[in-house]
Amino acid sequence: MNKYYAVVFEPFEVDGLEYVKEGEGSWTVNSNVKTFPTRELAQVEADRWNTGQVVEFHTPEDEPDFIMR
Repeated sequence: MNKYYAVVFEPFEVDGLEYVKEGEGSWTVNSNVKTFPTRELAQVEADRWNTGQVVEFHTPEDEPDFIMR
């Protein structure tokens, strides 16, 4: 099984974390999660967000409950 990384951020304090999705500038709930093959590449994206954090990403079914879709 390949390991991928994704970036989560907190758009609003009360709404919890959300994945950074594919698409330039805007996305919808149906947009795919933007994934990276290495933690280093994911960290570059995380650094673009005030609250960005790198997390391991497997499949949407493995998504923790605290993540908004």
